[in-house]
Amino acid sequence: RLANTVGIACLLYYREDNRYVPYLVKRVNRVGVMPGGVHCTASGAAAWPKHVEDTFDGFFTIDMYREIEEEVGLTQSDIEDLRPVALCREFLRAGKPQVFYAGIVRLSRKQLRERRLQAAQTIERTKGWPEVQRDLFLRSTDVVIPPEELEQALNSRGVTIEGIAALRFG
Repeated sequence: RLANTVGIACLLYYREDNRYVPYLVKRVNRVGVMPGGVHCTASGAAAWPKHVEDTFDGFFTIDMYREIEEEVGLTQSDIEDLRPVALCREFLRAGKPQVFYAGIVRLSRKQLRERRLQAAQTIERTKGWPEVQRDLFLRSTDVVIPPEELEQALNSRGVTIEGIAALRFG
């Protein structure tokens, strides 16, 4: 009764030099939640389904794919594996649960950057609201944070609380 949406967030990983690298993005400063921070690949809010018989995938996972495509331009066929890894009862706001996903993409770092630029152009063309900075973030050194340094990284590296949780659960 306190919230009519459920938070969803995911951290996708890409392969580079025989390792999995988290695909982190930088959020724009003009967004209401967690502005300007280093963030998980995509996040949003799924509105509660009208039909109780809807499945988990038919509700949460479909919405997660929609957020991923909207924010970073990746389609379901670009993602090799996407699965829920955690459910938090009250993550950011009292009464609002949050589902976290982790996944692996089939694309290279360069292809991810191209898709993100295309997504930014689509948002611009359709007069949508951008959430991810249209910068060269993926061209710079990747932000790879070991689990034991996550808490400290919240302040020193500007990682959002949702980004920290996605890294931890991923």
